[in-house]
Amino acid sequence: MSLNALDNCPRCGKLFVRGARSVCPDCYREVEEEFKRVYEYVRKSENRQRNIYEVSEATNVTVKQITEFIRAGRLSTADFPHLAYPCESCGENLITEGRICESCRQKLSAEIRKSFAEVEEEERRRRNGTGFYLLEEKLKTLESKKKK
Repeated sequence: MSLNALDNCPRCGKLFVRGARSVCPDCYREVEEEFKRVYEYVRKSENRQRNIYEVSEATNVTVKQITEFIRAGRLSTADFPHLAYPCESCGENLITEGRICESCRQKLSAEIRKSFAEVEEEERRRRNGTGFYLLEEKLKTLESKKKK
């Protein structure tokens, strides 16, 4: 989508001219207020050990929005180590970087390896002439030779 196009605000649905921001001006002000509340809350020494759910409850800012602040680099997990956010895949494990936890990353890697192994096995069968589709190709080749 190009800059300066009409769009609906993903937060409130209101029509606005999309520029550098992905939300309407009213929602942008709201997001900035939410950031200010979260930052002021976690900045206090007694709140530095709070997790993302406690911060969300205390500031009335959604976990999703706090996660966006972290991903955008506005809140640093180096400064606030307990502000881990939920894995996008399982939603259970808390992480401080990326989108998925190590457990889900390993499962995904295993699934990818399995898929590659299946493709390689299929290719091996094709080269060795043991696949059904290869038999069909051979029959077509034989038929075309008979016609000549």
